[in-house]
Amino acid sequence: MRSEYLFDLVASTFSVVSSKFGATLYMFQSMGDAAGFQKYCGQMNIRIPDNIVLTEIGTRCVHV
Repeated sequence: MRSEYLFDLVASTFSVVSSKFGATLYMFQSMGDAAGFQKYCGQMNIRIPDNIVLTEIGTRCVHV
């Protein structure tokens, strides 16, 4: 699957998530993936709301 399709899907959630929740983490497999998404948003003129934070999934963040 093309990453652009996934990026569009993720970006389509911005308006609902940013209006209903406070600070929200959007977690990617790596910081490189998060940076790629941020770059894509910049190229497509998609504004990432201030209360959405792009980060990576780390073992310190996942509790089983």
